[in-house]
Amino acid sequence: MGQVSQDVYDTATGKYLLIPQGTRLLGAYTSDVAYGQSAVMIAWQRLIFPDGKALDISAMPGADNAGYSGFRDQVNNHYFRIFSSALLMSVVTAGISYSQDQDNSGNKDKSPNMNSQMSQALGQQFGQVITKMIEKNLNIAPTLEIRPGYRFNIIIIKDITFTKAYQSFDY
Repeated sequence: MGQVSQDVYDTATGKYLLIPQGTRLLGAYTSDVAYGQSAVMIAWQRLIFPDGKALDISAMPGADNAGYSGFRDQVNNHYFRIFSSALLMSVVTAGISYSQDQDNSGNKDKSPNMNSQMSQALGQQFGQVITKMIEKNLNIAPTLEIRPGYRFNIIIIKDITFTKAYQSFDY
């Protein structure tokens, strides 16, 4: 949701008010964020005028103040979470490897007993489960945040024809 911050007048003469300040904008965005992405793409769908009238504007894209498509504000790449997960995975892997070495070190000349086999199987399964859980944290997409008050423009991709200047609905 956005809001028009200043009146918009016709381009031919500049004297007819077409979109008044305070008009709300409704848009849609995709929440599928890829690693390395830093902009949110928004397609603006509707204008809702202060008097309640609405106008469909058919998915016009938003642009930042420099004119680039999309909104760029704050990006959280979750580096702490990713690197702490990698560290935790290495600790779990080292622990499992150490436990396997401990079981095998005393039984070089003897055949494996039930206790050492159970311990080895439990360690492997436990390690696989923990590794899968931690790997999920390694595939975290960035979080893109556009804070309230972010200033933007709408790129007009088709003509919008107004039959007359804006007039508040007279009850």
